[in-house]
Amino acid sequence: MKNILKYYLIVVGFLTTLFMVFFVIFIFSLVSNIGKISPRVTEKEKTLADKPYYLELSLVGDIQDQEVTDIHRFMQLIETRSTYQLLDLINTIDNAGRDGRIKGLVIKSLDAQAGLNTFFELSDSLNRFRKQGKKVYVFLNEADNQNYLLASTADRIFLQKEGNLYMPGISGSFIYVKDTLAKVGVEADFLRAGRYKSAPEMFTSNAMSDDTRMANTELLKDVQETFIDTLVKNRKLSKKEVIECINKALITSKEALQYKLVDTISYRDEFLDTVEKKFFPGVEALDFNEYAEVSPKSVKGVRVDARRKIAMIMANGTIQMSSDGHQVREAFISPQDVMRKLEEVEDDSSIKALIVRVNSPGGSALASDIIWDRIRKLNAKKPVFISMGSVAASGGYYISMGAEQIYAGRATLTGSIGVFGGKFVVANLLEKVGAHTETIAFGDGASLFSPVQNFTPNQRRNFEEFLHDTYHSFVSKASLSRARKYEEIDKVAQGRVWTGQQAQQVGLVDGIGGYYEVIQAVKKKIGISQDLVPTIVQIRAESENLMDILRILPSFLREKAGLSPLLDAELMRKIDHLKTLNSLFSKERSLYLMPYLVEIH
Repeated sequence: MKNILKYYLIVVGFLTTLFMVFFVIFIFSLVSNIGKISPRVTEKEKTLADKPYYLELSLVGDIQDQEVTDIHRFMQLIETRSTYQLLDLINTIDNAGRDGRIKGLVIKSLDAQAGLNTFFELSDSLNRFRKQGKKVYVFLNEADNQNYLLASTADRIFLQKEGNLYMPGISGSFIYVKDTLAKVGVEADFLRAGRYKSAPEMFTSNAMSDDTRMANTELLKDVQETFIDTLVKNRKLSKKEVIECINKALITSKEALQYKLVDTISYRDEFLDTVEKKFFPGVEALDFNEYAEVSPKSVKGVRVDARRKIAMIMANGTIQMSSDGHQVREAFISPQDVMRKLEEVEDDSSIKALIVRVNSPGGSALASDIIWDRIRKLNAKKPVFISMGSVAASGGYYISMGAEQIYAGRATLTGSIGVFGGKFVVANLLEKVGAHTETIAFGDGASLFSPVQNFTPNQRRNFEEFLHDTYHSFVSKASLSRARKYEEIDKVAQGRVWTGQQAQQVGLVDGIGGYYEVIQAVKKKIGISQDLVPTIVQIRAESENLMDILRILPSFLREKAGLSPLLDAELMRKIDHLKTLNSLFSKERSLYLMPYLVEIH
């Protein structure tokens, strides 16, 4: 009887929980879709009283280029970390810099997760804010490389009394799993075109090749020097002093004060009391997110050009022919979605130019070519500019080539002009579990991508020719885009990954900068005066509805019920990367993809 009651209560509890989940989804979907007529981001209309304010921001969570959609917001109902769109953060800071009512910015908490280049862009936006005579104060519980880089831009940095800084400088992690695969009976049989196209090395080798080591060392050295130079400039320290701190890596609060990395050691309540009574006496605090909804038109002395609009499209994630099988946390780029957005830009006569923000390691060679062609054709009618995020390499660089101008960040990873392809052979795995296979094939090519045998010599020769033809096409289009000879592009291609600064030096990009710099370049191109604020129209993905949330719910709940709660967010991202990579390998014969599990810290 007790067991029956026990099972009854379990069933009732499960059904109640399930009902509540679906009820929350229904209410969320109903509220979030009220007034959604267009997939564009709506214009801000909120106004602000004419009196002084300082902004308060708690920047804790993930910063991404992709717009924060309703699916993201639904996931945040269950998860604890917030998600911010980089463009929104930068636009809000720039608007506040022009607004005479805003006297400063107080970052009460700082623990953000993003690519290093994102922090460089945010740092630049805070510098522009300070050049307008505004003050920036930051409180840190602790900080790593990236978060300290952003904090270093402030007028004053406060550190928790028992907090610490972890500043080991820049390093790169590269994973090699050849022996791991061999232990389970799997062999990676891959071919590549490009001397430095090292993406398949993680499966085919146990160590880094000499060519790859040389290229990666030079890349990381460039990022390290940029990181050091930024701290030298922001904190007014010598290069020697910054290097000494990096060599020490783990720095206590007292040491941070001694080394002039921070200005004050205090508890958070003491910091907030100082802000209110000393830094901004008699000035009202205003939440940063609330100010983000204020229209630039309401700012005195600011003129907005509402006639000539600039569209913005986010191309974020791996490039795939379709969205089938994409992960809950993983963004993706598909030709169908990009082409729909490009058509909207083309058809709207009020839109005079387009900025495509590319943040992608690449993916499908075919999908990349389709997107490149469509961007190229739109660029013949309206100017298209590319703004590269943290990564715009291989296929990410390919789709960028169709634009008029390309801008990259200082620490953007780009280039990787090369191609690879292949298969995983599982014959030994099948033998280990007692499975046997037999193949009947008509013609040598019938078993080309069979997972139970390696390439035959003839297949290998034919596939190598196929990849080299694909590589030749990539380099040819790059030389056309960059107005350079084939031999010149081939020399800097070969699958090599460059930083944005290096890419400009070898002629692969036109300028260095982020959202702000590319917007200024577009304004000049279409004749908008530099003293006017442009109207940016962000072309969103299709509006989500109840069915979209229900579609991702099973996999999302599997994550929450499985290992996901036990693993940190960074490890979950790596697992999702591997899932996406497996999906690409199963569908694509050739890939424009940079080394996949490269992490720069």
